Amino acid sequence: MDVTNPWAAEVLAEDARRLEEFERTRECVPWNEVRAWMQSWGTDRELPPPKVRKL
Repeated sequence: MDVTNPWAAEVLAEDARRLEEFERTRECVPWNEVRAWMQSWGTDRELPPPKVRKL
């Protein structure tokens, strides 16, 4: 998969597959939780990785 080209057919197909899975299961990790976790890296208060949950 050519991940350097976000418009490559295989990248778009993978995006569509993941969206379909989310729509079917409603399971995801909300971006605000991912962002907070990433921003905590290397700090004294590093957060645990967020967990997948249903929305």
